[in-house]
Amino acid sequence: MIASIPLVPRKDVIITPSPRIVIINRKEYNRRLLMRTAKLIITLYTPVTIKTMAVVLNTLRRRVWVESIKPCLLPARKVSNISMDSIKVKRVILLIISGSHMIFFSFLIIPIVSAWNEKVSTGIFNIERYPFLFFNQYMTPIKTFKDALIEIIKNNSFPLLPIKTDMKPLFKKLDHIRCVVFDVYGTLFVSGSGDIGTTREDYKGCLFHKAAEKSSIVMDLDTPCEFFNNIFYSLIRKSHSDSIKKGIIHPEVDILSIWSDFFSRLKKENIVMTFPAESEIIKFAVYYEILSNPVWPMPGISETLLALEQRGFITGIVSNAQFYTPLLFKALTGKSLTALGFKKDLLFYSYEYAQAKPSPIMFEKLKDRLYNTYEITADETIYIGNDMLNDVKTASSAGLKTALFAGDRRSLRLREESCTGIVPDAVITSLNQLYKRML
Repeated sequence: MIASIPLVPRKDVIITPSPRIVIINRKEYNRRLLMRTAKLIITLYTPVTIKTMAVVLNTLRRRVWVESIKPCLLPARKVSNISMDSIKVKRVILLIISGSHMIFFSFLIIPIVSAWNEKVSTGIFNIERYPFLFFNQYMTPIKTFKDALIEIIKNNSFPLLPIKTDMKPLFKKLDHIRCVVFDVYGTLFVSGSGDIGTTREDYKGCLFHKAAEKSSIVMDLDTPCEFFNNIFYSLIRKSHSDSIKKGIIHPEVDILSIWSDFFSRLKKENIVMTFPAESEIIKFAVYYEILSNPVWPMPGISETLLALEQRGFITGIVSNAQFYTPLLFKALTGKSLTALGFKKDLLFYSYEYAQAKPSPIMFEKLKDRLYNTYEITADETIYIGNDMLNDVKTASSAGLKTALFAGDRRSLRLREESCTGIVPDAVITSLNQLYKRML
């Protein structure tokens, strides 16, 4: 067991409100990485080195010190049968020890050196390849950067209950359905602000300042929040305008690109001293989203999805979303998308296509994938969403059956002016009505 070395608290370590994760800057990270490496080398490598030196010295004197290797290399009953003058034994011993040293350096030293060289040349660590950047409070590395983001979402989220609506459920038995596809925000998850891309109205304080603080980005806190808002939304409007000029009617932004341009502007204005690393921008984006639009699993989400899987239904997602959306499932339900029954090839997110609903592109992609891979047609598929325009009208235009989810007043969008004459095949007010009453 490796004894832990106590670390003296430093002012460049930021302890987040989460009880499980510590975010550290590069300087502190480098210090701790060197300490962990030195501790491991001292604990594991020194005894092996002492044994090696003893064996090598005695081998050079034309004899093998059997007693020195007996505890760690050879069983006692076999040692007694070895000739002291056997050259083969000497070579085998040296080969075993040399091989163990090579393995040690390959699995420990070389990856550390490679990670350091990559950091020096690019300015950031490849987290998926060298998962050393994030530590929890016990200084145990979190497996990957993705796992660290999941920890951030989990530890900064809080329970939200749906607010009942006045709509009554409308059930229609659909016996021929083989595939069930869901929207995410407002359907599978309660959305505090109603939908992705919108900001909660009850938050007190500056979201930009808070997200920067939590993601270890140093910025001028005297800069008014209005200034950040103006830059952020002007970049979104510019991205939409550029897409419309290219003929995209319903554009979607890639939020990481927006935040990268955002910090470029702040750097020019000297509001941030240095341009943040890619990992810091990603953390900032996650913190900003969960602060501005807190989410929580809709009641019955796990039971419904697992019940559908047990009954043989194919399940998928078509949603306006960003890179952090798939992380919500593991962070807040404890199960990955595949563990909940979703097919990996039936997950369609708007940021990947630069087009958002009510654009039909994701539904067309869904139809093609279902038919070519699963031999399922559009009328054998039902789509569940909370928005009459984005979900019901667009999905029905693509030939899918539809169900309006009216379980939360925050996110229910009836769009009466633009959806005249549009009627969903069913209306549900809770997710479990899908498998209990309809399918």
